[in-house]
Amino acid sequence: SVDGSIDPDGLTKIVNQHISSLSPDSRLKNILKRKNTAVAQRIVEASQEGLLNAGNMRRALSDVLDVPNLDEDTISRLVDLVNQAKNVADGGVEQAELFEEIYRTLAAKMPVSMMDKLNTWRKIGMLSNPKTHFKNFVSNIAVMPQRKATDAVTQLLERFVDPSQRTRALGWSTSDFGKQIRNTVDAQTDRAMLELSRVGKYDLSENVIKKYRQIFKNKPLESYQKFVSDALQWEDDIFKRTAYRDALGQAMTARRVTEGTPELHQLAMDRALEATFQRKNAIDDVIQSLKKKKGFGKIVDFVVPFSKTPSNLMIQAFEYSPAGLVKSGVDLVQNLRGAKSAKNTADILNEAAKGIVGTAEMLGIGFLLGSSGILKTGYSSSAKDRAMEEMQGKQQYGLQIGDMSVSIDWLQPVAFPIIAGAAIGEAYSKKDEDEGFGLTEIVTNGMDSIFNLS
Repeated sequence: SVDGSIDPDGLTKIVNQHISSLSPDSRLKNILKRKNTAVAQRIVEASQEGLLNAGNMRRALSDVLDVPNLDEDTISRLVDLVNQAKNVADGGVEQAELFEEIYRTLAAKMPVSMMDKLNTWRKIGMLSNPKTHFKNFVSNIAVMPQRKATDAVTQLLERFVDPSQRTRALGWSTSDFGKQIRNTVDAQTDRAMLELSRVGKYDLSENVIKKYRQIFKNKPLESYQKFVSDALQWEDDIFKRTAYRDALGQAMTARRVTEGTPELHQLAMDRALEATFQRKNAIDDVIQSLKKKKGFGKIVDFVVPFSKTPSNLMIQAFEYSPAGLVKSGVDLVQNLRGAKSAKNTADILNEAAKGIVGTAEMLGIGFLLGSSGILKTGYSSSAKDRAMEEMQGKQQYGLQIGDMSVSIDWLQPVAFPIIAGAAIGEAYSKKDEDEGFGLTEIVTNGMDSIFNLS
């Protein structure tokens, strides 16, 4: 426009003209390679555009999605499923069931390697241990107060922005407005759980197809490996529902809207996946891309068979720290300068709130526990003293409760800032014993604990 502002309609027209000018093959590849849409959704969309059919499906799926060559019966089955998926409601139960059937059809033709079987045995070993489920359940509970503290700080910061951009309203369900929208929130949460608890458009990676393969020919063994995987999913679904409902209700109340918009739905989806450490993230993307490298990929797959949860824990450890607070400041500067890659105000305020809460946990709770000797982050430097501590049952990263030592290193991501602060507190309490022990050593102690836990 004349005043230099961006005309959204004009920009959309330019983008559409560019897409239309591409060859059918290029348009097909653009759709099938899209990273923010589920694989099944991409296939359906390409078919709706008239770009994917029985004639080119075999080559397209093989070239772009790394699916092996498919026989005529499989192609015919896929075409039938895709045609059915075109005519059902987006995000509904029927669509989710069709997506699952598309994945099962593709997965049945994908080979199962020895590495796949080895990783599945490792998964069975891990998920068959009741401690794994206990720790997963307790970690999901432990992160809730941290999330609520973040909500409180974010709500305070949002007082300085336009109400239409706000996302937090603690206690929304007991407010007069919250009571009015409660049924709407509950109904939308039920619909969202179709996406969160089973296959839908939020299963974005091509690896989702592999989840539907039959790993073992032995039916009882195959049933058991699926059971232990599903058990973990059922546990997470409890917390996904809670997080989604709370995020949507808060945002609708903060903005005083009576219907959940696509923007608020996406916000609540992100919060639900974050709460259960299942967000799509750059670290996991890099690891998955390395696994596809010939030769080297097998090594990566053996060393890091499961990467989504650990990578999410690392990211949240960073976000809930002084480093996360600094990053939010950098993002705010980019936002104010109008940078193209700048984050929106709501995301920046949420980032800042996480950094504030994590820093408070580190320099408040963690420092006090470490300096008072209640939380031990390391053993004595003397080999003799260390042996004595181990004989007494003392643990690294353990809370000292009387004569008992209780490790909290597994209680992630909540334990990260607390343990880092405790390491700093321990170092500070010993500064008078060692004249060479200064600020640099204190900070290093804190950073060492983070790297060790990572």
